[in-house]
Amino acid sequence: MKKGLAFLITVIVITIITNSAFAVYYWDPDSSRAPLIGSWSNASNWVATNSTMPPLPGNAPQVQPADGDQEIQVYGAAGLPKPIVNVDSDVTFSVWYSNRVRFFGGATVNIIPGGTLAGIGWLRVGEGSQANEGTTSAVIQTGGLMAFENGIRDEYKDPAGLTISDGGSGSDCEGLYHISGGTMTYLHPEATAGGHLRIGDRGGVGTMRVTGTAPVVHMGALEIGGRAGKTDLSRVADGTLMFDIKADGVSPIIIDDYVNVHTYEPSTTHLVVNLTECLNGPSDNIILVDNRGTDPVVGYFDTFNGGYAYEGAYADIGNGVIVQLSYHAGDGNDIGFVPEPGTLALLSLGALIMRKKIELDLE
Repeated sequence: MKKGLAFLITVIVITIITNSAFAVYYWDPDSSRAPLIGSWSNASNWVATNSTMPPLPGNAPQVQPADGDQEIQVYGAAGLPKPIVNVDSDVTFSVWYSNRVRFFGGATVNIIPGGTLAGIGWLRVGEGSQANEGTTSAVIQTGGLMAFENGIRDEYKDPAGLTISDGGSGSDCEGLYHISGGTMTYLHPEATAGGHLRIGDRGGVGTMRVTGTAPVVHMGALEIGGRAGKTDLSRVADGTLMFDIKADGVSPIIIDDYVNVHTYEPSTTHLVVNLTECLNGPSDNIILVDNRGTDPVVGYFDTFNGGYAYEGAYADIGNGVIVQLSYHAGDGNDIGFVPEPGTLALLSLGALIMRKKIELDLE
């Protein structure tokens, strides 16, 4: 249940309609172009499985089959260099058709300032099918926009959202989404079950990492270690939620509907918090997950910085700072922590020392 709607983002969509059937566009893992590094908007790097499809637009792929599904794949083939693709311009898909996107087989996709990847039906970062076991695939977002949207023809796909590592038919694959700038969100937040952020599914090993206060992550539902409500062993996975706290704090992950931490074995779920810079001063009630739904968090992590992760558990997040974990932080159903009282003085002293150091450096 939602307490509020996500903010509105307006996206201008250009639609190209063809009479082609189901088709896949993929970033060509051709060894003759090794190392395969380039811009997403370079159409010469894309290959269509259906040769009758029209040429790719310069800012896409963005071709809509009239009677079927569409899929975009960036992957590293066995024995070939792993592709690195930079999203550095506006890439917007039409919501009139299903838009499945997969990054797997060791691929890395960088979303940089000025880049937009919007209108995706669903995205998988890392999957264990198609003989790519043992690889790690990643999205590194330092700016720009990643936006998911439920398509009009939902019968062709799952509701829009992101899965970080889906084991699929294989189980030994890893996926990472690391955001340190820009925005990740979903459009049409009133849509039922839209905008999931799933960290690990079907035996996958997924990590979601948030660094500093620059990024904005605003999604519909958060599922860690497998799909909510799924108790069969085929659906469990390993999921890690990681935060890097800088001097001014860290951005919380905003969730509109519900938060589920999978507790069914053999799934494993981890919360990792790193204090990467001295805080500017003592901080209380640092929120990591802002749960805007009306329900409490379901489940709990297996570990918090390698130790216990029950309500009220303590952990060292770095620089001698001890914090206490809570699944009832904020307005009562958020995930966050407060510094252990004995460390407040250390935080204040650390801030004072840093200020004195800066003053001395300026003299």
